[in-house]
Amino acid sequence: MPTNRLDPTFLGNLTSNLFFSNGIGGFDTEDDYRINLTSISNINISVVSQYALNFQISLIRDTNNNGVIDDTNPRQPETLAVASTSSIIGWYGKHSDNIASLAVANLSPGNYYVRVSTSASNFSAYQISLSPFNLSNLIAEEVNWGNLSSSAVGVDGYLYLDEKDLSDFYRFNLTTAGDINLHNMSSPQTFFRLIRDNNNNRLVEPGEVIMTSPSAFGYSRSINLSNQAAGTYFVQVYLDRYRYSPDNYDLRASTSDPSNLLDKEDYLEPSSLSTTITKTGTINNTDTSDFYFFRIENYNKNINLSLTGLAADADLRLIRDLDNNHVADPGEILAVSTSIGSRPDVINLYNQPIGAYFVQVYQYGASATDYTLRSSSTIPNNLMAEEDTLGVFVGQTLRTGFVGRNDTSDIYRITIIGSRQISARLSGMTGDADLRLIRDINNNNLMDLSGEYVVGSATGGTTEETFNQLVPPGEYFLQVTSYGANETNYNLNVSVF
Repeated sequence: MPTNRLDPTFLGNLTSNLFFSNGIGGFDTEDDYRINLTSISNINISVVSQYALNFQISLIRDTNNNGVIDDTNPRQPETLAVASTSSIIGWYGKHSDNIASLAVANLSPGNYYVRVSTSASNFSAYQISLSPFNLSNLIAEEVNWGNLSSSAVGVDGYLYLDEKDLSDFYRFNLTTAGDINLHNMSSPQTFFRLIRDNNNNRLVEPGEVIMTSPSAFGYSRSINLSNQAAGTYFVQVYLDRYRYSPDNYDLRASTSDPSNLLDKEDYLEPSSLSTTITKTGTINNTDTSDFYFFRIENYNKNINLSLTGLAADADLRLIRDLDNNHVADPGEILAVSTSIGSRPDVINLYNQPIGAYFVQVYQYGASATDYTLRSSSTIPNNLMAEEDTLGVFVGQTLRTGFVGRNDTSDIYRITIIGSRQISARLSGMTGDADLRLIRDINNNNLMDLSGEYVVGSATGGTTEETFNQLVPPGEYFLQVTSYGANETNYNLNVSVF
């Protein structure tokens, strides 16, 4: 039966790791340990039992040195913190039934006591581990997610960390080599790191931290890694080691390729896409996805996206998180562009509703690349990212294609050497589509100068669209656009002489 009298084993000064093995259960219902802090420090405790056992650990400061736990004063109880194997967190995974841990911050020098107690009738051996470090190095998973898959797992609602609970651990397995995606939907005080316990000693040691989440004071709170080896991994969520401000967190994990964990890493501002926005970035094996968030407000708008400046293959998709769970679920992926190699990726959608959207740029294969992402809502599309290129061209050619609600614009790039006569004819239409020629004077892949529009044709209905124009040398774009909600196949005949 638990008592309030302390009968400790002295483990020594807590200046580094301390370990002690013992057993509990049956007639032995509690064990006490004394440690000494020589300076202001944290105390991290983990207890791992050999068998499943419902037990509790308590951290105690005997302030009056009478050898008795006195919690009668609610303003200054001697029991500083408590944890047990029956604490429940998370909505997915098996709660650890043989592990309990504590991590308490900024304790004054002096003697402290740790009690391990149980009311269980069965007996189990256990190991108690202690350390004084600002970030706990004692691996003690509160939840085991089991085998990680492409379906997102995580914790339900926002869990809480504070000075008496500085960090939480989660465990998962990769059954085969694959991607690891982690995302923390928290305010900026909470970080997390991915750990591989290579020697299985339940200590975080040099070389075992695979990656730490980017600065939580920015937008990014994700880790997206490619081709990680099969095995067991741990995620540690922890408070900023220098501030320890109380904070919530909501952690997600998956192996989906590309990542299905939606993150507001950056914003396409103004968020309504009222102007053309340009963002640049890099994706590689240690950062396989970048996410951008925007919101359509007040009224429906077209969405135009282009991904250019690629040195290797990268792809693009548009997602609307209808249930606001920060996971790309089936039915929420509105459009995908998967052009081969370093060719531009393009998404052009008509009349999208008010709501929140995510743009994802993601790696294909194992190659790294820089990129330029542009967004707008202009009608017609002003992003000059070619889906096809005619190159340096003299002669005649025919291209066929389709424009409509889910692909409002097709763009063909053509290089003119010397002054040439260019003519184009758009025919074979069953809906209204238009045609225009644009010269990219400043070579920025945008129609953004008043002199860049050269000539066009917009006669209405299914009537053929044509033009014939003498042009100077330069880079040009031929653009076929749908009118309104019209959808149609088309034939595009081009002549340059």
